[in-house]
Amino acid sequence: MNLLKSLFPTSITFRPTASVRVPEPQATSLAIAKRTCHRVALAAGQRVECTVGAVWITRDGDIKDVVICAREPWVSDSDGMVIVTGLETAIVTIGQ
Repeated sequence: MNLLKSLFPTSITFRPTASVRVPEPQATSLAIAKRTCHRVALAAGQRVECTVGAVWITRDGDIKDVVICAREPWVSDSDGMVIVTGLETAIVTIGQ
């Protein structure tokens, strides 16, 4: 007999009884080595804060590149992918 069928007989079915609310995303920290690039998907209004070091943030087709250093925030003005490059070893926090 199939192991899966022995563990889960056909008479058992899954019926969800309640909806589950997924919590809002938490802030995420990202360690970035010097001269290393990371692609990050951001929503409009999403905040990037450099907690250690310095990073360069650029978006394809946007002429407004940004450099932020330790304890400096930057807020995305539109949805899309950005490239975060470590100008030195850095830690950035990406949150709401």
